[in-house]
Amino acid sequence: MAPTLTGHDGTPVVFLHGLWLHPTSWRAWEELYQANGYRTVAPGWPGVPDTVEGTRADPNVVADPGIDQITRHYARIIAELPEPPVLIGHSVGGLIAQKLLAMGYGRAAVAIDAAQFKGVMPATPTSLKAAMPILRNPSNRHKAVSLTPAQFRYAFGNSLTEQESDALYEQWAVPAPARPLFEATSSNLARHTAAAVDAESEVRRPLLLVMGGEDHAVPEAVTRSAYRFYRDSAEADLMEFPDRGHSLIIDSGWREIAEACLDWLGKHVPAGTEDETAEAAATPAARPAAVTERQPWPTPPRASAPPYTPGPAPEPEGDEVLIEVRCAGIGDWDDVTRAGGWQSGVAELCALGVQVAGTVIKAGPETEGFAPGTEVLTHTYPLKGSGARTRRVLAPSAHVALKPAGLTWQNAAALPLPGLTAYELLFEVLKVRPNETLLVHGAEGIIGGLLVQIASAHGLDVVATSEPDCTTQVSALGAAAVLDRDDPDWPEEARRLFGGRGADAAAVATSGGAGTALSVVTDHGRMTTIADPTPPDPERGIEPRYIRVHPDGELLGRAAHALDRGEIVMPEPAAFAMADIDQALATLLAGSGQTPVVLSAA
Repeated sequence: MAPTLTGHDGTPVVFLHGLWLHPTSWRAWEELYQANGYRTVAPGWPGVPDTVEGTRADPNVVADPGIDQITRHYARIIAELPEPPVLIGHSVGGLIAQKLLAMGYGRAAVAIDAAQFKGVMPATPTSLKAAMPILRNPSNRHKAVSLTPAQFRYAFGNSLTEQESDALYEQWAVPAPARPLFEATSSNLARHTAAAVDAESEVRRPLLLVMGGEDHAVPEAVTRSAYRFYRDSAEADLMEFPDRGHSLIIDSGWREIAEACLDWLGKHVPAGTEDETAEAAATPAARPAAVTERQPWPTPPRASAPPYTPGPAPEPEGDEVLIEVRCAGIGDWDDVTRAGGWQSGVAELCALGVQVAGTVIKAGPETEGFAPGTEVLTHTYPLKGSGARTRRVLAPSAHVALKPAGLTWQNAAALPLPGLTAYELLFEVLKVRPNETLLVHGAEGIIGGLLVQIASAHGLDVVATSEPDCTTQVSALGAAAVLDRDDPDWPEEARRLFGGRGADAAAVATSGGAGTALSVVTDHGRMTTIADPTPPDPERGIEPRYIRVHPDGELLGRAAHALDRGEIVMPEPAAFAMADIDQALATLLAGSGQTPVVLSAA
């Protein structure tokens, strides 16, 4: 459902709240900006109820989303807007506003007391003290945590009277997920972190960094350090309010900040009307092409994939098989690779080759059963002497499976990672058995759908969750019941469906939901996530695990024959030519994760 903009027909403004403040805390800002010709919307983070009272009543509904999930959440909202918006964020919302701006999702951004990102100076004594009530307990990472009035006063209201700080606490303070705080605070210690901003993005849009000189949570030194990342950009400005703290957007002096930001915005993105701003919106970098098509996750503009051209053929050794690629499946791992987040074994911008279908060119001397011309499929990792610039893949024979004659090249190329993940998770990690109960959390995606089908066929009683518009299709895959995972009461209903004792096992296929799913698992049960590298801490005899799929030709052959015989089904892939890899990635990342995307060599 498209977000509802309020106000005149001018430029949209999206307000992004931070930790411990409800999105309705932007209400006064919205009214001011509407009065000045802008249209506004202030969506909450994933799961945040519409009211302060509702959020306080059940903190678990906001537990566990991290910075990446929140960023994707806002990206999908922005994709539904009629034109690129201005982004105004506070604290972690300010960090996310910068991430979205660098990705091409806004025409300008205002980041107010924005949380630190990777590369910015380490946390200061005051910021550590403000965060320590949360950080001192690592088990808080996957929980929703509330501040006490005294903690709120130190972090937010230190420049105010005690009376005003306490009044703001009563009016606006809500429980918040602790995970973004852990991610931001540890960003300089992690090689890859969600708290990263591409300050050198090719997308250059006006950015205003606002800092309060008395801020304990995000001291001005942190904002100045962030500003240095943009020093080569003529589009970035810095504004300081020396006597203000972290509460500067909600306290009695909010209007001074709001009007100063409004004045700056008027110089860069006047409110105008849609007609008056149409020319700006139509410029090539005004918004990503995928967003223009109302799709929520476009290809990052900073890097294009290299041309897909043949290279010299590597020579198979030992038990290796050299495969000529007929079709390559792509996934979000390709985007992670080209952003530097995954070392696939080749120095390329994409990891093409980890999921392919093709014909054997030559086999090594220790290989049996793979004569030249044999049709095969494989997931192999790391890549060796192959990848994004070649149409040949070298794989150990143990990673390769024979392609059933009934499978098309496109279907065979789309299967390896999803199929292997589902089979490995169920039978090698969870070790499910017939007549057990299983929760599949996030069953609307490709892997989630396979988990439901395979487990149901194996004799398990499956309860699944999905996005609300996918419940019918998930039910058709064999789930005994399908719950709306956006409904805050789904865990309670799931426990009821499991006879009040919880599920024997849980498979989590959606990011940010592991902590909630854990509450549905029975004592001494099992839980595995494929979406969260940092699973919840053990509790009640349950040791949650995270898995990354491993190459396994035998298991892949099992999945391929199940698909060929119709025992499992997958959506028909969207196929692109090899030369159209950028368009294919944009389609993949903009979509809902329910359609495989492949590249065909022919």
